Amino acid sequence: MMILHLFLVFICLLQSVTVIEGQKKYCSVCRALVSEVEWLISQVDPKKSIQVGSFRVDPNGNQKIKDKQYARSELHIEEIIESVCENLQNNYAWLDFDDGTGQMVRTVGFNGEKLDDKGFNLDREKGRKLKYQCDNFLEDHEEELITLFQNEHIPNYEVFICANKLAVCSNKDVAMPLFTLPKAKDEVEIGDAASNADVKDGGATEDVESDDVNLDETNSDSYRDNDFSDEL
Repeated sequence: MMILHLFLVFICLLQSVTVIEGQKKYCSVCRALVSEVEWLISQVDPKKSIQVGSFRVDPNGNQKIKDKQYARSELHIEEIIESVCENLQNNYAWLDFDDGTGQMVRTVGFNGEKLDDKGFNLDREKGRKLKYQCDNFLEDHEEELITLFQNEHIPNYEVFICANKLAVCSNKDVAMPLFTLPKAKDEVEIGDAASNADVKDGGATEDVESDDVNLDETNSDSYRDNDFSDEL
């Protein structure tokens, strides 16, 4: 009986460890997913709206329709969530910290810029496999996520969704910001060079335009008609 009792205790402990490890993986997936969705939402023109509600006419001849910001509409969030796990697979890796903990981190910037991963202990294969964790996570929580992301004016969506609502992260987990790799050196240099070139080109463009007008004042109306400033 004692052996059976110890065996059952061992099984329970093993299951508890498995659940905790699963929650940790889901925590990383949830945080990365929230980060992806929130960035995509932020890229939508806040003035863009969509009509939601019922188009049925009530006895008073009214329709219960209202305008809602498109960025946080159910339609837009559904579209985003359909591709978010693919984004995690392509743009993330698992980063192991020296203390034995780890996080999912982006290996490519949101705008496609290179990030410097030299000196970091990245496990890209483990990162790619976490796509399946993401798929499983969505199977369990997709409807909840679509509803939760429609809430507006939330101070911190990671805390709100991953800790408070879905409880896959602890408050301690979400208190530490997601780690971000620095920009690659060549990416920074290219950006600085482009900025300097823009400044130089801007000055040269003004000189050329001024010369054109002074050289042929009779074509000033034509020059104004072909002014491309509105396109910039």
